[in-house]
Amino acid sequence: MPKKPFAQDKAKLPRIRRLDLPMYERIYQAFRDAILNGQMLPGARLPATRALAQHYGVSRNTIIQAYDQLASEGYFETRHGSGTYVANELPENFVLSRQYPAMRKSASKAKPSARLWNTGRPPQTFQIGVPDMERFPTEIWLKLYAKHLRSSPYSLVNYDFEDGYPPLRNAIASYLNTRKGVQCSSEQILILPGSQQAQELVVRSLLQPGDQAWIEDPCYRGTRSALRQNGIKAIPVPLDQNGLDVSYGLKKATKAGLAIITPSHQYPIGCSMPIGRRLELLQWAKDSNSWILEDDYDSEYRYRGKPIPAMQGIDEGNRVLYMGTFSKCLFPDIRIGYLVAPFSALEALKEMQAATGSYPPIAMQATLAAFIHEGHFERHIRRMRDRYSKLYYSLIEALEKNCSDYLTIGPREGGMHVTILLKDPSKAATIQKEASDQGILLHPISKYASSKNSAQGFLLGFCCFEEKQLISSAMRLKKMFEKIT
Repeated sequence: MPKKPFAQDKAKLPRIRRLDLPMYERIYQAFRDAILNGQMLPGARLPATRALAQHYGVSRNTIIQAYDQLASEGYFETRHGSGTYVANELPENFVLSRQYPAMRKSASKAKPSARLWNTGRPPQTFQIGVPDMERFPTEIWLKLYAKHLRSSPYSLVNYDFEDGYPPLRNAIASYLNTRKGVQCSSEQILILPGSQQAQELVVRSLLQPGDQAWIEDPCYRGTRSALRQNGIKAIPVPLDQNGLDVSYGLKKATKAGLAIITPSHQYPIGCSMPIGRRLELLQWAKDSNSWILEDDYDSEYRYRGKPIPAMQGIDEGNRVLYMGTFSKCLFPDIRIGYLVAPFSALEALKEMQAATGSYPPIAMQATLAAFIHEGHFERHIRRMRDRYSKLYYSLIEALEKNCSDYLTIGPREGGMHVTILLKDPSKAATIQKEASDQGILLHPISKYASSKNSAQGFLLGFCCFEEKQLISSAMRLKKMFEKIT
């Protein structure tokens, strides 16, 4: 019987759309969805793992992981000496086709966001949240990863790791205590896929539907989503030069159960919260028996003065939860973050994490633990801090030289983006459209704000560009401003 060839047209291979999962899981999801929606028919022959790895630009081991998972769930079947095929009898096809026809029909018509298709492409001018991947020690990382995969076949199969891989928790605790001013033991650390999952975990574990929570205005957009999806009323609290205005929060919602803040480097404006304001916030949490979630998303990259110690380290009332992520300082697809919790909240958080199954892959955790333990992490941070600092000040100098008639620079506390504020706020929409037409990606502050009266300006990423590119881009902005005004 002749083999059924799989269509080799690259356009017919499933596209990788999910960006919130490890790569092998994204490939697994893409092929599973393609099978269930009829794009790949039962009995179709699949491409060789080596060819597919080349197509998606990943390692062959990643493809093998995805294939093995699909085979174990009954979507793929392997025929000795012949290859891998879509199974003739699928495990979920009948159920899905009966229960979700409308969903599948609408999904096929929906146009995915353009940014989801940028995998493997150079970042757009001023794109934010993208570290300098060309200088990441990829070879060291891959050797560590391969070492763990080649170790005892059962060394990473341990359900006792639900709180996180113990060596990684130890490494994070040591780093936070010595470098961030956090006071914690490894037992207080939960390993999670990222900041969004940490926020979801805290909200679900420590609040009840109908509770109120303070949020900075403007703030990270995922924060509002985490609250809304769990029935929590968000109370936007405006900022001043010292960060979140605690006096406003006290007037608006004294009994709020939670405040979510970025005190070391406010996102997106960029200011830092001084000690007086921090103590004021801690006193509120203690008096009202409320929680504070401290998001320390990029404090590794502070370019002047000493690093600001975490608020958690001065919390005598045990009301602060501290979260961080490795996605910004290493690479986005690592999908590993952490949450440091007071012992009084730990059990509730662990129970909720077990219920949701929100755990990063153990092999990735083990690799990161070794990366930190062997000193590669701190060396990489030092190199990147030096490089980012030069790019940061080069961009600011270029903006002040070329665009000072049209904008001012926001707080200069470091980080991975520069905040610019428009002198003529009425031109914000026009400027963004013109920039987009010229291939410049400006991220408006207004998208992060709850109030229509928020500051008008943009965030400019700089980490993954060369100095000449940033200077040239500032000159392009000048010409654009001159054209519009």
